[in-house]
Amino acid sequence: MTKSEFLDQVAELVEVEPGSLKGEEKIEDLEGWTSIALVSFMGMADEHFSVRLSPRQFGACKDVNDLAKLVGL
Repeated sequence: MTKSEFLDQVAELVEVEPGSLKGEEKIEDLEGWTSIALVSFMGMADEHFSVRLSPRQFGACKDVNDLAKLVGL
């Protein structure tokens, strides 16, 4: 998965238009970033990147680029 595809996947999770995320968006500003989106992101990380994440790992994430780093992008 490319970073662009990753951003589109995250956009889908937070219910914004694909292609609208660039990575610098602060997680706290994403209205669609809910507990459901978090769990869905964890599933995506496991399915597409074979990375198992715990909710605790998200505490240090400030923006979408930080989420990308969690999965190795």
